[in-house]
Amino acid sequence: MQENPVPELSPEEQLRADNEIMAMSLELSRGAVTHISDDAPPELVSAWLQHVAAFEAQYEHASQITVYERIGRPAFATPDLLEASTLPGEIERLHDLLEEHGIVALRPDYVDDAQFYQFMVTELFAYEMPNLQLPGTMCVIDYEQFHPNLPAIISHLASSFLLDLLNLKKPYTGSQLSENLRDDQHCIDKTTALERIQAFRNYYKAIKPLGFKPEEVLNSEHGTHLLFSICWEGQPIARGKKERHEGLGVIQLGYEEEEWLVQGVQMPGFKF
Repeated sequence: MQENPVPELSPEEQLRADNEIMAMSLELSRGAVTHISDDAPPELVSAWLQHVAAFEAQYEHASQITVYERIGRPAFATPDLLEASTLPGEIERLHDLLEEHGIVALRPDYVDDAQFYQFMVTELFAYEMPNLQLPGTMCVIDYEQFHPNLPAIISHLASSFLLDLLNLKKPYTGSQLSENLRDDQHCIDKTTALERIQAFRNYYKAIKPLGFKPEEVLNSEHGTHLLFSICWEGQPIARGKKERHEGLGVIQLGYEEEEWLVQGVQMPGFKF
């Protein structure tokens, strides 16, 4: 019995396949995330991927240079010598210089002119980066890389944790849970916490989050805590009235091995 021959790829199909293999190789070896549009000309994609591969190889062995050196060591006034009225113009001038040399500095809305100018001429200018640039690309440097917005980070983590907890459509994996957990009074292991979470989720056939609002981040010798307001409804599996839970809750978090993890939670209708 003769096997069906494997159909040969056209030159275009072969090039597209080669591009996909190269993109996957860059992602696995360099962490470069790429997206190839289906309608992109494969010749251009191939040229771009080869360019990226060459850049990554240079990047790995590149010397370091400060941002201040990259932009030509421009003259600037120290923050104490500038009046408030002149700050916007100086910030714009430095922004233009940075962009001319392939650098974008991101500024959060809550940072005023004085804070941002101080950041630019002290921390940003001293920041070291590889002494090379891929044509057509920009290096993005965020103020919050240097000054993390702790309340925003903590609030996002808590919101994500609670949504996962209350989402019965997906299994709860516990990826945000620490190994160092506690309930009201005692330290508990992760297995115990997961069992309590699963028992809580098994009690309901439907859960609907209605509201979440961060209230305050508290730091103490015992850890970091977020106070929050929450409202959610749950329909028990057993016949019964729909439950509504609302009020204040608290989540304890810890920064462990460069990652924020949940160490404890107590809120209306649930705790472990």
